Amino acid sequence: MRGEGACASVDQVAASYKLILARDLCYLGRFEEAELLLRQAQAVPAGAVERALAPCVEALLLAGQGELRETEALARVGVAAAETETDNLWLQGWGYEDLAIVLEHAGRIDDARGALERALTLWERKRCLPYAARVRAQIDSLGATKG
Repeated sequence: MRGEGACASVDQVAASYKLILARDLCYLGRFEEAELLLRQAQAVPAGAVERALAPCVEALLLAGQGELRETEALARVGVAAAETETDNLWLQGWGYEDLAIVLEHAGRIDDARGALERALTLWERKRCLPYAARVRAQIDSLGATKG
């Protein structure tokens, strides 16, 4: 990670994993469980990973609950942290996927498609073919609903 010492605290490492799990729970629609993990992770001083993941998880949580006012701004904060504070393509790709979800919830399909295309570029660069295939399918499904 850029900008930080080589050693993250045990609490930061645990917070990172809680945020990854919370993100997955949001995608499964298990928002109460996700919120609990998000709040636990936010109680720890944030490192770069947490600054990238936490805003995106919060955006997913709010979007899933139908509260769209702050979601795009939160997701963009997470994407910016992933891109400027880390060189982690996982965090960057996930951030763009999360941004696409909140944009889609807001009815901004073209913008969601753009975020997914950016995620696809990252997954292809990482040679993460299953993720790339999944994102291509998401892009195609957005195209099918465009009208």
